[in-house]
Amino acid sequence: MASEVAFDVPISVPVPAARPAPLDRLPGSSNDDPFLRLTAGWLVGRADKTATAYRRDLKAWAKWCAHIGGHPLAVERHTSMPWVPHLTATPQPRIDGRLNR
Repeated sequence: MASEVAFDVPISVPVPAARPAPLDRLPGSSNDDPFLRLTAGWLVGRADKTATAYRRDLKAWAKWCAHIGGHPLAVERHTSMPWVPHLTATPQPRIDGRLNR
């Protein structure tokens, strides 16, 4: 089981409005970014290698969103469409010799 679920991603764009009640059940505090809290909650209980792979993908998504000036929870479909070509054109990290995707 994954012992560490959080990851360090500098999210420097405004946090979108979120209903606070569902977030109360997630790891972290109300001072933490909701994307990071949702990510941590989603990764809890996953196998180590699975959590590592998903964490790497989500970290890359957060960095991409920051690059285009959007928050990972607020980016709309039309502004996220360049993400797909980026994934196909950019070599992705590997874990244990297998493609991490």
